[in-house]
Amino acid sequence: MPGWGFSLAAATLVGQSLGRGEEDTAVAAVRRTSALACGVMGAIGLGFAFFSQPLVAVFGANQETLRLAGAALQIAALEQVPIVLNMVLSAAFQGAGDTRTPMYVTLFGVLIFRVAVVYAFAIALGWGLRGVWLGTAADWAGRALLTVVLFRRGKWREATV
Repeated sequence: MPGWGFSLAAATLVGQSLGRGEEDTAVAAVRRTSALACGVMGAIGLGFAFFSQPLVAVFGANQETLRLAGAALQIAALEQVPIVLNMVLSAAFQGAGDTRTPMYVTLFGVLIFRVAVVYAFAIALGWGLRGVWLGTAADWAGRALLTVVLFRRGKWREATV
């Protein structure tokens, strides 16, 4: 996934910039890396959204499976930008030496938020598989938003290695 490449770049650029004492350069690097990553993954998401049926048809399953897989891929299109934004910013925290913030965001997102939202969408509202995928997309969007807020607060600048 291209997001891993962008996240590794963000971690490296932040670590190097902070090592030189250039906090503004670190912030600029994260902004540029985030913009590039969101652009690439947004384009991939558009491909998922508009070409979901041909993409899943390659696997040659029955019509019901193809219909469900196509719907899942369309919902996955919504996740691409939040996933990569979360990846890049989490890696930026790690490059600054702050490994706890991404861990806490992930623990909260996966163990509390995702479980609750997926249950609500899939079971309580009866949306089934679509509810699972929509709940997962909501988790990624929530984590991306939380990570952006925490990054902007700037406490990662105070981390010591």
